[in-house]
Order: sequence, then C-alpha cells, then structure tokens
Amino acid sequence: MEEVEEQVILRVPSEMAERLRAMIRDNEFKQLEITPTTSNDLRHFKFKLDKVSHDASLVELPCIIESQKTLDKKTFFKVADISQMLVVHGPDGSLPKKQLGPNYEWKSGITPGTKYIRRRRFRKRGIWPAADIRAVETDILRVMQGGAASNIEEELVEEEAEDSASSANDGSKKDKKKKRREKREKKKERRKKKGEQDTSQQDETNSMAASVKDEEEDQDAAGNGDDEEEEEMDVNMLRAKMQTIQDDIDGLEEMITNKQEMLQESNNPVLQERFSQQIENLMQEKAEKEQELREVQNQLVNR
Repeated sequence: MEEVEEQVILRVPSEMAERLRAMIRDNEFKQLEITPTTSNDLRHFKFKLDKVSHDASLVELPCIIESQKTLDKKTFFKVADISQMLVVHGPDGSLPKKQLGPNYEWKSGITPGTKYIRRRRFRKRGIWPAADIRAVETDILRVMQGGAASNIEEELVEEEAEDSASSANDGSKKDKKKKRREKREKKKERRKKKGEQDTSQQDETNSMAASVKDEEEDQDAAGNGDDEEEEEMDVNMLRAKMQTIQDDIDGLEEMITNKQEMLQESNNPVLQERFSQQIENLMQEKAEKEQELREVQNQLVNR
C-alpha cells in the first residue's frame, strides 16, 4: 500500500508567479531551490529563483485541504492532506501582518469564503449559565420521552385574525346604519323648513303627512338595507367557497400528475398497482369536487 504524500502550498508574490508557472510547464526546476535557514529551524527558509534569494516562512493553515490526483480527469485519488503553506516574502522582505497570527498561524484560507476564518469560526463563545443549560437538557429529554417542554407560550393567530375581521364587519354595519339615520334627519330638517313658509294649517297638514311618510321610508330603507347586506354577504360566501373548491381541484390535479409520473418511472409491479389505486382515488375525489363546484356556481347564478 502506498503511503500518503506530504505536500505544502507554495505562495509567491505576483511578480514571481509567471516565471514559476513557465518552469512548471517546461518541467525545469534547475533554477529553483528551497532550503531551511538552519537545521533546527523549520519555519524559515531560503527560496532561490533564478539565482535570486528570497526569505520564506512556513505557516499553519486554518483548514485542512485535501489534495487529489487524476489521469483522465474523471477519476480522482486522494494523495495528501495539506495543512501548511510556504509563503515567500514580498519585495520589502516581510509577511503581511494582517494575515500572520501567533505561532505562525495564517488567519485566512486559500478561498474567498475562508477569509479571516480564524476570527469568525474560532472566535470565543459566550459562557451560558449552568442552570439554563440544565433546563434545556431537561426539556430535550422530556420531549424525547414523549412529553412536552416547559415554559411554552402559545398564540392563536388565526382566531385573532377572525375576531378582527368580524369586529371590522360589525363596525362597517354600524357606520352604514348611522349614515342612513343622518340622511333621514337631514330630510326631516329640509321638509320642516319648507313647511314653515306655508300657512299654519298647511304646515300642520304637511308635517303630519311628512312624519307618516318618514316613518314609512325608515321602515322601507331599513328593510331594504338589511336585505341588501344579507344578499351581499351570501354572494361573498359563495365566491369564497368557489375559490376554496377550485384550489382543492388544482391541488388534486398536481397530485395526480405526480403520481402518473411516478407510475411511468417505476418498474416494480407492486408499486405500479399502488400508484394506480392512488390515481383512481384522486380522480374520484376530483370528480366530487368538480360536482360541488358546479352546484355552488348554479347557486351564485340564481342569486
């Protein structure tokens, strides 16, 4: 069995990169030499390229990188785990202070997503109180055993929405009744002013007739208004019911399509029979929904 290779990543300044790529393409490394400064120091090296010497440092990467090889660009074999990088110093002879941490720890990975990952991933976490940790562990154990967690807060959002909608409808009805009452009072005032211009006898006669007429109009207006409101509410309910039924039909059609695709892709006779039975049940349910939709439409047309 072959041993895993030992590899490092070599990072050089941009002005050396093109020359180094050309050497790799030509497979000529006579002008390249990497040697440690001393036998006991494995952090500092001399990087010599084209007989020009540069300082280099061996740093620790924050993430382990898996190295692979391939011969046909289809099958890949793992050959090494890379955790170090040899960084050649820049023209000023120093490493970037923002990237170099204590103990030669490099703060960023080699990809944009791992920039300053040591500061983000390995940051100090907050210390939680021991009592809170025990309470959470107790709740988890209780839930795993089929119980319920403690300190549960429930909120019925749908009921509140329905209550607010009903209160809004009640408020709109009261507003309509108030407006009709104000209109009747204005009509009475106009008729009263007109009657003062006539004689007293005509005023009395007109006022009596007006009062009787107002009472009749009030009764008719109240009856007609209530009937219109009830009819409008019934129509809205029917339309909402139609929309709900139509949504159910659309959902059933989508389920039928999915089951038909699964039936075509399956080669198992047992699964095929099961899918066929499910499709038949869904088709029957869809037919019932369509019949119900036609009945509601007929009710809406007869209104």
